[in-house]
Amino acid sequence: MTDYPKSLGDETIRRQRFAMLDQPHIRNFTSLVKEIRRHRRQKGFPEERPYFDPMDGGKNARALFLLQAPRRKAVRSGFVSRDNPDPTAKNMLDVLQEAGLSRNETVLWNIVPWYLGSSSKIRKPRKSDIEEGKAYVPRLLEILPRLKVVALCGLDALRIEAIRVLAE
Repeated sequence: MTDYPKSLGDETIRRQRFAMLDQPHIRNFTSLVKEIRRHRRQKGFPEERPYFDPMDGGKNARALFLLQAPRRKAVRSGFVSRDNPDPTAKNMLDVLQEAGLSRNETVLWNIVPWYLGSSSKIRKPRKSDIEEGKAYVPRLLEILPRLKVVALCGLDALRIEAIRVLAE
């Protein structure tokens, strides 16, 4: 499997990743995304929720990096990934490599797991977006049995009161 910065800009690599979504380490995460898609579709929203990257640790991850919301390129690629063809993803890749964290130890996700905005511009999350998105965090934590660290990336992720959620 090819794994390099911005690799999800390549259609062949995206197809390979989609083919991995039912692997044991990522299967529950794929189910969670499908559940979120169903809930949002019932409310009339488009399916703009990318999957967890199957190249990451999935259920074996010890560290969760919780970001704000997927950018447009994550929606296009279909994955929340350090391999997306955008500067944010490249920065995340560099930081994780610099910290010495291997992919199988980490998983990336968003407090608001759907795209916010138009075809040309993302918007800031509203309180209602954060409230709806954080409702999925306890389920996410349940499928991360080896989790030791949650890194909240950005002010909106900090608003979820993660310490209270984790303590429950």
